[in-house]
Amino acid sequence: MAAKMRSSFSRVIMSLVLLIPNITGFLQALTRGISREARLASKSLVEIIVLAFMLGSLITSTWLGLLIFLYEYFLSLTASWKCSFALVLLLNVLLMVMICVWMNRLKRNLLFLKTRKRLHLEDNSCESCEDD
Repeated sequence: MAAKMRSSFSRVIMSLVLLIPNITGFLQALTRGISREARLASKSLVEIIVLAFMLGSLITSTWLGLLIFLYEYFLSLTASWKCSFALVLLLNVLLMVMICVWMNRLKRNLLFLKTRKRLHLEDNSCESCEDD
């Protein structure tokens, strides 16, 4: 009986010893995969940033072209370059204000107000528990 236990114990030990290279191989493959994914992610991030700058310049040039077109259109309607320029400037200012208001509303979502409120309520309830 004791010999049987020793042989089964030695088989378990041998299985564990033989399992170690498999575990290290798995961990090496996992770290290689993670590093490959990280390199791909960083390369993609750089590409996205470059493309964002290109897109920004294209949007800017398109916006300037639209403003020139509007200026020419207003100039043909009113025959005054000052009035046309003022209308284009007013349009730009109105759009800027609308975008700023929109961004200000979205900014509130970045502050985690509901979570902070919930945490504050939980902190207050815990402080009241400690006082008892």
